[in-house]
Amino acid sequence: MATKKQDKKDTKVIKEEPVEVKHPEENAGTLEKIETEGYGRFEYRNGTVYEGHWILLNGRKVKNGEGTLIHAGTTSNEAGNEEYRGSWKEDKMDGFGVYRYTSGAIYKGEWVNNKQEGRGVYEFPGGMIYEGEWKDHKMHGEGSFIDKEGNRWEGEFVNGVFQSKMQKQLKLEKLMKRKEEEILANARNFFTKFEQAYANSDKRTYKENLAPFFAGGQDEIKQFYKEPYPKYEERKPEQWLELISLMKAYTIANVLRHKLDAKVVDPNNILCPQFAEQGQIVEFTRTLPDKAVRLAICNILEASWVLIYIADK
Repeated sequence: MATKKQDKKDTKVIKEEPVEVKHPEENAGTLEKIETEGYGRFEYRNGTVYEGHWILLNGRKVKNGEGTLIHAGTTSNEAGNEEYRGSWKEDKMDGFGVYRYTSGAIYKGEWVNNKQEGRGVYEFPGGMIYEGEWKDHKMHGEGSFIDKEGNRWEGEFVNGVFQSKMQKQLKLEKLMKRKEEEILANARNFFTKFEQAYANSDKRTYKENLAPFFAGGQDEIKQFYKEPYPKYEERKPEQWLELISLMKAYTIANVLRHKLDAKVVDPNNILCPQFAEQGQIVEFTRTLPDKAVRLAICNILEASWVLIYIADK
């Protein structure tokens, strides 16, 4: 099997002003109150019908919450009906929903901004079925595809296509990406722990509590990264706190897979393999209007990170 592609048919998006169907006896002889949300039935000028929850947005009633959209020229009991039943957000399909196409195809799953995105099942008219991850209205990510003959294809899909020759590479990259995310989540604790240590210190204990966050003075770092190292004594405690708190809202994070991936530190100063637990380096950059602040930390023990580089001028 070389490639399997999803139907290219796009879901219909109605942008015309709806007309709400009301009974004439409602609000007779009274001043009508402006409602900001509710449940109703709306008929569009092209014949499309929406029934469900709505909110008032920029002076218009738009679909929001649970509701059903039936396209022009069909009824809910008619064969070949095209409709959507599910969640809406500000006039767009968003959340979980079921879309039935005129071709006979059915999609059951998650939506984001009018597009199939997240996890879902797509039943093709010919009996083929895809179940898995979606992105931007396409099969994208981990999933399984059953063809007309009942053969099952499992693995990574890219932009709606299953490419058998790329499976090992795609799976490996996914594992690497997942490991990157785990390392970054661990490294971000450096900022929170520093702030907590500062908050639990006073003039007598600042150095004792904050010095362990700096590579200078830590014997373990010498097997992972070359000098020079930032030292606690180079700034006042409150200056370090201001800098660390600033970098907590970093713009870019770079988890090194190889020392040549370094963009902040000098790769020649890295003494150990990356992506191998201890000695792991993570770089952070915070872009400001007048400058870019750069910082790097290294994992010298399990869940213990120290500052090995800082540039804020």
